Amino acid sequence: MRTSFFRRAAVALIITVMPAVINGANILNIPVFARGAAMSGAFYSVSEGSYGLFYNPAGMLYTLGFESQISYVFWLDNIQYGHFALINPDPLLDWGKIGIGFSWFSLERPSGTPHAGLIDWEAYPDSVREMGNYTITLGGAVKITKDFSAGVTIKLSSEYAGEVVNQATGFDIGLMAKFPAGLHILKMGAIASSTGPGFVNYKGGLNPPLKLNAGLSDEFYVGGVKTLIAAAVSYDPDNIALFRMGVNAWFFKAVSVAAGLKIGEYLHPTAGFGFKYKNMELHYAFEPYENLGSTHMVSFLLSWWTPPVTVKANPELFSAAKGCNPCAAGISAGLRDEDKITGLKYKITSVESGYTVHEADMESVNTPVARWDGRREDGAVEDGYYDITVEALYITGEKSKSPPARVEVDSTGPSLYLSAEPQFLRPGERGALLIPSVFSISAYDKTGISGWKFIVTGSSGKEFYTAEGKGEPPAVYVWDGRGNDGSFVETGNLYYYMIEAGDTLGNVSRTAPRAQVILLREIRLTYSSDALFNPGETSVKSDAYRVLKDIKPVILRNKDCEIYITGHTDGHESPGVYKTREALSKARAEAVRFYMINLLGIKNRKITAEGLGDSLPASMGSGEKSRGKNRRVEVLIKSTVYE
Repeated sequence: MRTSFFRRAAVALIITVMPAVINGANILNIPVFARGAAMSGAFYSVSEGSYGLFYNPAGMLYTLGFESQISYVFWLDNIQYGHFALINPDPLLDWGKIGIGFSWFSLERPSGTPHAGLIDWEAYPDSVREMGNYTITLGGAVKITKDFSAGVTIKLSSEYAGEVVNQATGFDIGLMAKFPAGLHILKMGAIASSTGPGFVNYKGGLNPPLKLNAGLSDEFYVGGVKTLIAAAVSYDPDNIALFRMGVNAWFFKAVSVAAGLKIGEYLHPTAGFGFKYKNMELHYAFEPYENLGSTHMVSFLLSWWTPPVTVKANPELFSAAKGCNPCAAGISAGLRDEDKITGLKYKITSVESGYTVHEADMESVNTPVARWDGRREDGAVEDGYYDITVEALYITGEKSKSPPARVEVDSTGPSLYLSAEPQFLRPGERGALLIPSVFSISAYDKTGISGWKFIVTGSSGKEFYTAEGKGEPPAVYVWDGRGNDGSFVETGNLYYYMIEAGDTLGNVSRTAPRAQVILLREIRLTYSSDALFNPGETSVKSDAYRVLKDIKPVILRNKDCEIYITGHTDGHESPGVYKTREALSKARAEAVRFYMINLLGIKNRKITAEGLGDSLPASMGSGEKSRGKNRRVEVLIKSTVYE
């Protein structure tokens, strides 16, 4: 039964000169690739790479790099069949892959008895020494979704029997879904071969019949052995095999053992084995046929190249200092064929030294991002340029490394300069700074200056005066000696001044505090209370005008001055209607203040009146002369005008 079927099939081939490629095989369904044949063709509908070019074109999408496979088949009665396939992973569009294949089929006239073998060669002229077919296959596959792909192949055939030549064209369409399920990778696929109105025959070629194939597979590991189980069902007018199932196991990632079973009009097993070394595979398979011998298949697969990996760093300039912004570089990788990546890591290398300063895995293949804060493995930070690369490790054991993305770590604040004038110098003494003071300021950073702050502190370190602004500081800054509360510095005291500035990354620099005595001009005028007031009274005497009028031109020459009036008494003076000497002295100081404002016309000045009683005597004597010196009113004029 089986023998007679194959004889009829072979005769049909010769008589009609059928195209030698239908669903990737001729009308005799000659298996092409040894690994697939060893599994009885059970994984045809879920085949990948160069297998997919011949069977399910949607599977071409899942090849990693360039993949080439060549097969040769010795089948039955002097029938030989060969196939070559090449998959290109980098076509014009990034979301698909293309491939090209070439098949040849030949059946030679046997020597010796003309009737030996399957074919009655006496029915053909002696000039017909060989019959055969050549087929060119062009295919493409595209990604529909992350887990779903589609593909199509066009097959151009040229067949001959002696000098008679016919041509035909056919299309195959394939769909495939691939998705992980825990520790398993499941695939489902479907193929429709010789489909559509686009199928055209020339010069009398016969239309190949429509074929449908659907199947599924499960890939998993058992005790470290990579195992693939597949099953498929097909609609084939010849009913050569309606159901196929097979298994393939890889030991040590180097030795392959496969077996399968075909169930249809006939039933028989298939088997094979293979070897893998780096990017090369060699497979062998055979199919035994009763009374017809066995079919032997040998396939050699070569893969090379890995998909390019890209890396981007944003921002390319950042700081690792306290208060920085931005404080790290975001790292993102551009990947292809993510489902074939088993590891993904990034590396930071110093451009100056060439040493690796940091290395770590990225979050995941599906989220290929990371963040680097500029710190080395030991936590130290060093300014400079660094190259970031990303390396992907694929299931094939091959690696793909990205071109570097360069970043700069800048944790240094702006360079600053500060000087002050005018300086009052005396031989052998430290120079003093006169008020008003003129400060020369400069700040520079290649990233730009975001803001500045001018600071003056007292000897305790507490801020006495501050001024700040955004952007670059002024080249010249004039300070009038007043503090944040509006009061003048205490002349002759030690103060510290400095400038602080930040760059656009948040790095801040401050000059070292410079200590300097600051001099503010003080004019002290003392008036005897006896000349201004009657004993025990607080009303200014009428003849005091000639005494106080001389103060007016002094004040007018010092437009920015501050005036402090203090009243003093001796220890024996009676407070009169006032309960205390402090109250008496305060009332006298207020009277002088009123006199200056209302009678002398001294306005728009800060005039302060205070009574100190007998707490600050001018003389320690007990005589009337000394006591007279203690009864006084002092007018202190603080000014920045030097005469």
